[in-house]
This record gives sequence, C-alpha cells and structure tokens, in this order.
Amino acid sequence: MATRPPTRRRGAPVVAGLACVLATACASEPPPSWIGEVLGEAPAATLRTTPLAYATPPADCPWAYEIEVDYDTPPLGEDPSISGALVVRPVRDGYVASPSTTIRRGTTVGGHLFYQGVRVSKRGARREIHFGRTAVGPAAPTAPCTARTWDPLEDFLALAFPELPDHPVTTGRTWNGARVEGRCNKTACIDPETYAGGRENHLRPCVTEDVQETLVGVVDTPAGPVAAIEGTWSDGHGEAGISMERKALVSVASGRPLYAKTTIYHRFPQPTFDHRFGPITRTVTIRAIDTCPGTFDHPLFEDEGGRREALLDGYEAFERRK
Repeated sequence: MATRPPTRRRGAPVVAGLACVLATACASEPPPSWIGEVLGEAPAATLRTTPLAYATPPADCPWAYEIEVDYDTPPLGEDPSISGALVVRPVRDGYVASPSTTIRRGTTVGGHLFYQGVRVSKRGARREIHFGRTAVGPAAPTAPCTARTWDPLEDFLALAFPELPDHPVTTGRTWNGARVEGRCNKTACIDPETYAGGRENHLRPCVTEDVQETLVGVVDTPAGPVAAIEGTWSDGHGEAGISMERKALVSVASGRPLYAKTTIYHRFPQPTFDHRFGPITRTVTIRAIDTCPGTFDHPLFEDEGGRREALLDGYEAFERRK
C-alpha cells in the first residue's frame, strides 16, 4: 500500500527521509554478490534513482550476443548449446530515419533480429522485430517456464530484454515485468503432488503473475552506469512447481542489455535424454560480444571465437539472398 507523502508546517525543514529519497545517493550497501562475480570488483550499490528505458542499436553498430544454454539433465532431443544473435537497426537504401538511438515515448522502431544456432538452418534465420522503450519483441510469453528451446528468436528477446518501466526507479523498487502466458499457466491449476486438475482443483486459478523485476543496484563502469535487475516468476507452487530467476545487467546510457543469466526450474517430470522422466533445470546465459556503446574492455564481452563476425557475415549474406 502506498504511504502518504510526509507533510511539514510552513517554514519547517524538509524531513530527512524525503531529502534522502531525493538525493542521488543516501546510503551505501554491498551489491548482490553476483554483480561482482560477473563484473569483478564493483562499487557499492548506493540508493539511486535511475531512468530505465531501451534504445535502438546505432545503425553502424549492431548488437551481437552469445547465447549459452545448459542443463543439469538435458531433455530428450536437445543438448547444451551455444548460439548467436545479432540485433540490427537496418539501413534501407543507405537511409536512416534518425541518427539518434533514442525511442520516443508511445512509438516503436523497426529492426531485425538475426540468429544462428540451435533449431535453425546453418545459414541462420532473420525476423522483423520492434524496439520500444519498455520492451523489444515479439518475445515469447512462455520463455520463463519451458524446459527446452521452442522458438529460439522469441526466446532470446524474452530472456535478454527484461521489461523496463520507462521511468526513474530507485534501487530496491519492484515493478511488473513481462506477462507470462500460454502453457506457463497450465500448471497453475494442477495439483503439484498428484498432477490432477479438474473438479477437485477448480479453486486453483489457471493464471500466473507477471515477471517481477527489481532494481537491485546501479554500478559505475567505464561505459557509464549499469543497472542490475533481478527478475522472478513462479506458477504459484513454490518448490513443487515451475519457477524462473534472472539476473540481468542493462546499460543505462545506451539502453541495451549487456548480460542476462536465466535459470528455469521445471520440477514437473519431463522426458530426459536417457529416456526417463524427471525435473529439469535449464540455464540460459546471454552476453554482449561487441564493441558498441555500453560495452567496455572486460573479459565478459570478449569474443574469442569470432562469433560476431560470423553473425555479421551471415546477416549480410541473408540480406543479399532476399
């Protein structure tokens, strides 16, 4: 429940609590340990109000990402894999609508997503996408609950781009992220012990919450401030059902994701690689591997295998074949 803002008598000083909220930094707390594990030694995550909104890639610098998928027990028909994705703001006939990467409120900007990897042909796949200030899509509404890759392009957009609020957010604040739909809602109205639905479980609603996103820190990097965002989702069955945890880093200045590690705990039995049934834990790690604005000299963004060049070559070849 929202609290009533503090009031003051005429001539009285502003209360300390309000002054602290309006300040850029009030108290220093240690950042979550995973930030240090990803970025190395990170400064304290102070109380800061940070604008969170996406932008588009520069026309001359597509965003390149590596996608690593791992399992504790691989599902039947899918192995751990490494794929790549290129997020492009296309130049048509040498013309760019605007040199700015900023997206105006209430509008979207068209783009391309090129993907090479699991579940597509060797030459790759390209799809029309749209950039908005809060989200990039079309993104799979079922990505937080699936134990395997379904549509790798929509899965990438759903897991790499947490939905942003498009307004200043203070560290520690939580907001409703992407809507989770489709098959993810089926288990919500099933008894997790008997796997039964129907009349006996009619009081269980077949609907789940949105992804819950929380700004857990803002750290300063050589490329500007980076927002650390934690996302969670559950079908409502706790340790007996399906849940998701995501840890993401988003560049505040360039409006782009730099890193996202999503772990999906699918506790309902699934067919596994050894022709048995059991729970599956799926981890998808996405990291930027380019030198566009937002990245900086750090091992996290190294592209040792030359995947970015392969993605650029594949995208150009795909466009020539159209």
